[in-house]
Amino acid sequence: MLNFRSLYSGSSGNSLFVETENTKILVDAGMSCKKIEEALHSIEVDPSSINAILVTHEHSDHTKHIVPILEKTNASLFINQVSFDYLGETIKTKIINKKIFFIDKERKYSINDIIVVPIELSHDSKNIFGFLIKAENENIGIITDTGIVPE
Repeated sequence: MLNFRSLYSGSSGNSLFVETENTKILVDAGMSCKKIEEALHSIEVDPSSINAILVTHEHSDHTKHIVPILEKTNASLFINQVSFDYLGETIKTKIINKKIFFIDKERKYSINDIIVVPIELSHDSKNIFGFLIKAENENIGIITDTGIVPE
């Protein structure tokens, strides 16, 4: 069963959470690592159990705290090449040895028992994606940078 929670949404930082029994994913990491950890603990999720971080786009309220979360987890990072190129050199240097997958709108991605389908969107960014999240015969809708749009 797919579960979805908005941890934070706003100009100060964004982070959404999706899980099945076997997989835990963050969409964006714009809020501080401490606050994301607190939000995860409040829903009884161990932050170290995060399998992946999906990045919608390059704005800092979506990417600012990728590094500390990647450092505290064994998560893979899914980001489009354009957004990655706009990250600061300090961030890129710190995450270069992590598992990074560059999002291609022509591909589907398997993260354990979750299938992620990137969907190119329009926004005031260089390149933005939403994600259709599927598990078994269940879809939760399209996750965008501001929340979920029912399918």
